[in-house]
Amino acid sequence: SATRAAQGMVHVYSVADKAQLTLLHRTAVEGVPRAMCAFQGRVLIGSDKALRIYDIGKKKILHKCANKKFSSWIQSVHVLGERIFVADATDSVSFVRYNSLTNSLETVASDSRPRWVTAACQLDDDTMAGGDKYGNIFVCRLSADAADAANDAAAAQLQDAGTPLAVYDSQNSAKLPDSELCEEAHFHVGETITSIQKAKLVEGGAESIVYSTIAGGIGAMQPFVKSRDANLLMRLELLLRGAAGARERSDRYDHPSLCGTDQLAFRSYYLPVKDVIDGDLCETFLFLDPARQKQIADDLDRTPGEIAKKLEDMRNRLL
Repeated sequence: SATRAAQGMVHVYSVADKAQLTLLHRTAVEGVPRAMCAFQGRVLIGSDKALRIYDIGKKKILHKCANKKFSSWIQSVHVLGERIFVADATDSVSFVRYNSLTNSLETVASDSRPRWVTAACQLDDDTMAGGDKYGNIFVCRLSADAADAANDAAAAQLQDAGTPLAVYDSQNSAKLPDSELCEEAHFHVGETITSIQKAKLVEGGAESIVYSTIAGGIGAMQPFVKSRDANLLMRLELLLRGAAGARERSDRYDHPSLCGTDQLAFRSYYLPVKDVIDGDLCETFLFLDPARQKQIADDLDRTPGEIAKKLEDMRNRLL
């Protein structure tokens, strides 16, 4: 069983000119390696509850340091520059910093919610997106204070490069207290997330978060460029809940719910939906009868054609 194995093997290959793989060596490591990522000419390996840094030697990989303070087993490791984000299978994501002076991996910030992460990707230096086994997508960001503290600590490493290690430890041991990652967005998809990536679906298109689900679904979430577009579609979503998000079956509603229940309750199945507009719900505007479209458009001080054009523009930015 992978969850009970005492050790695993790491195989190192070289790539020849003709794209042929040559095995250089294999090394036994403690725990089962489930996540790997290159980091500053070395390799980060997440095995069980530990995150370790290894050098690539001539006969085997060489262990340099480790952080063994994770709750469960490490699902994925992501590196962008100096930032290291680690996704724990049962305890969401954490931001880890490598301290070159003490040769240690320090946990700077963690998400306070115990998410069962199945997929994750890094959006920028301070932001992670992820999905869990219960069908939720979330975005977490390092707080401004924690990001500044991490940057200041990295700069201090350069200034203190000549400081004796014992003196450095005593002066800097309390500089980086653990803090929380801030939840920026949360949305319930309804199917277990199996993969999530930041990508452009077409050349010249907008970057978006593209995800897949265990049932074979593929979806995308894109950021708004203009606040007025976000405000318009947010108001459209609120008005459509009366037509497409009925809490109960009734002849008063001219369009059935997409999910068979209240739309807001469904999208907030585990946690309240946060800063995400339901594009599937907004698209149902195009299928309402003309009288209902006119009524909703009047409430938005727009014409039905203008709303349809805005929905088409959002779709074209992605596809």
